[in-house]
Amino acid sequence: MTTDEPQVSVDQVTARFGRTTILDGISLCAPAGLVHVLLGHNGAGKSTLLKMVSTSIRPKRGRISVQGLDTVADRRRVRQRIALVRQEVQLDLDASGLDNIRLQARLLGHDGPGLGRRCREILASVGLEEDSDKLVRVYSGGMRRKLDIVLALVGAPSVLLLDEPTVGLDPESKYQVWELIRRISTEGRTVLMSTQQLDEAQALADHISLLSQGRLVVSGSVHEIRASVGRRRVEVLLQQARHAQDARCLLRAHGYEDIDVVDTVRLTGTSVSEDDVHRCARLLQEAGVLCKSVSIHPPSISDVYSHYGYGGRVTGEQEDPHGDRPELIHSEA
Repeated sequence: MTTDEPQVSVDQVTARFGRTTILDGISLCAPAGLVHVLLGHNGAGKSTLLKMVSTSIRPKRGRISVQGLDTVADRRRVRQRIALVRQEVQLDLDASGLDNIRLQARLLGHDGPGLGRRCREILASVGLEEDSDKLVRVYSGGMRRKLDIVLALVGAPSVLLLDEPTVGLDPESKYQVWELIRRISTEGRTVLMSTQQLDEAQALADHISLLSQGRLVVSGSVHEIRASVGRRRVEVLLQQARHAQDARCLLRAHGYEDIDVVDTVRLTGTSVSEDDVHRCARLLQEAGVLCKSVSIHPPSISDVYSHYGYGGRVTGEQEDPHGDRPELIHSEA
C-alpha cells in the first residue's frame, strides 16, 4: 500500500566531520510502502544519511523529517516510528534466537502470557522456528541477519532503515534476505536501505538515489532512472564462447560500434530495436556463428551506474531469480 505523502523527506542536508564534508546538500524523498535504495560506493555517504534519518546524527544544515516529524525537534516521536538495522549484526550471541526476540519485546514494553507464543510466530515467519532455542552463536550469517531484521520489526515501525543488509552473505542467504525485504515492503512498510551491490538494487528497488562522494547524482523511480539513460541493448548468447570475438568483428563490420564481449555479445545504443535483433541473428547465422538466443533488454541498473560515470558492467553480478526478464526475440531450439 502506498500514498503520495513521503515517509522520509531529506531537504538540503549537509554533514561534516571536522573539515571533511560527508554529505553535501542532499535532497530526496522516500514514498510510503516502497523500497528506496541508496546506491553508491564505499564512502559515498549512505550510512551517514541513514544514521541521520534514525536521529543518531544531527545534520549540520538542512532538515530531515519522518512522517512529517522533524528528526531533531521531534526526535523521540520519530524514534517510535523507525527502526535501524546496522551493518554489524546487533545480537546477543550467547542467547537463543527466542531469547533475543523476547528481550527486545520486553525492552519495548511488550509482555504478558502470550509473549512466548508471539515471539515464536515471529521466528517462524522467517523460517527460524526449528532453531529458536539454539544459541545465536551457531547461526549462519544469513540466519543472524534475518533475526536481526525481525528484531527491528518487533516495535512495528512504519519505516525500516537497512544499512548494507546483505554484506558478506553467501548467494543463497542473500536471496533469502531479499525475499524478507520484499515481504516487509508488501506489508505496507517503507524501506530505506543502502547498498553498493548493483544486483541488489536491481532486485529490490522501487526508487533509487545514486550517491557519490557525499553528493546526489540522480534520484527517482526505477522507471525514471532507466529512462534517463535511454539506451537499450541487444544481447547475443552464443552456443560456443570461443566465437565471441568473431561475432564482435562481424557485427562491427555491419555498423554496430558499441559492442561489449564478455561471455556473451552485447550491443548497446539509443536506437536499438527489434529490427536490430533480427538482423543480428541473421548475420550471425549466415556466418555460421551459432546462437542460443538473441534478446533485447531495457537499461539495467548496471547501465545506469555506468552512464553516470561509475565504470562498466560489474563482473560477477548475479541474476535475481525473481527479477526482470528480457524480451526474447529470437531463440534457437
